[in-house]
Amino acid sequence: MTKRVAVVTGANKGIGFAASRILAQNGFHVVLTSRSIQNGKTACLKLEEEGLDVSYVHLDVTDDFHIKQLKEKLEKGYGRCDVLVNNAGIMLDHHGPGILKIGSEMIGQTFRTNTLAPLHLTQAVIPLMKKHHYGRIVNVSSGLGQLTDMGNGWPDPPGRSPSAGRPSGNPPLEQPAS
Repeated sequence: MTKRVAVVTGANKGIGFAASRILAQNGFHVVLTSRSIQNGKTACLKLEEEGLDVSYVHLDVTDDFHIKQLKEKLEKGYGRCDVLVNNAGIMLDHHGPGILKIGSEMIGQTFRTNTLAPLHLTQAVIPLMKKHHYGRIVNVSSGLGQLTDMGNGWPDPPGRSPSAGRPSGNPPLEQPAS
């Protein structure tokens, strides 16, 4: 049997790096991707030094050309993609004016990265998964994707939630202004 291939986006640190390590430890060849070439190559080298089967591909998840290049590398280099971990994500200006006052460019950039990119990557690899009648897609999210506990205009980090201790975990509803 040919070795299964996993692609992990945003894999140069944090959850993406850990997912890359665990997948490689479990017998996958991992294609580690990141927007930062230097950080991605450093992360890849660290996993290679641990004896893990990984390779690096530069990927800006918001760039359709990069996604096309990734798909072509997967097709030509491996002929398959068995697992896609959509981990890359951003939160721009989290100390800024809050979600109700943020500019449309920042909202657009965040939406392209956190919503459209996982969709486009999924669309790119599904044909490779279908070809081998196997595939798994993991979409990573965080508490920053939720809409509760936004008293300051942004989701509060764990442990600082103003609604902590309320049975529902949700803040009380406020009366609309008259």
